[in-house]
Amino acid sequence: MADSHKSLLQQEQEQDDHADQLHSGVLRIKEQAGLIKRELDDQNIILERLEEDVDKAEGNMSSLNRKMHRHRVRRRRQHPHTAATHARAHAAAARRGRKGAAGADAAWAQRPP
Repeated sequence: MADSHKSLLQQEQEQDDHADQLHSGVLRIKEQAGLIKRELDDQNIILERLEEDVDKAEGNMSSLNRKMHRHRVRRRRQHPHTAATHARAHAAAARRGRKGAAGADAAWAQRPP
C-alpha cells in the first residue's frame, strides 16, 4: 500500500507539473496575443490614415479633371479651328520637307492670319 500511495503522490506531482507547464504556455500565448492585438491596432490606424489620404487624392484628381475638362471646352469654344489649323501647319511643313516640331512650329508662326 505504501508503494501505491507513493505512486499516487508521484502521479499527482506529475499532473501538477503538467498543469504548471500548461499554465505557463497559456500565459505566453496570452502575452503574444496581446502583442499581436497592439500591432494590428497600430496597422489599422495606419490603414485608416492611408484611406483618408487616398480619398483626398481622389477628390483632388476629380477636381483637377473637371477643371481641365472645363478649360478644354472653353478653349474649343474660343478657338474652334486652332487644332485643325495647327494640324494643317504640321502637314504643310512636312510637305515642304521641314522635319519635326520645329518645322511645323515655324510653319504655324508664318501662317496667314
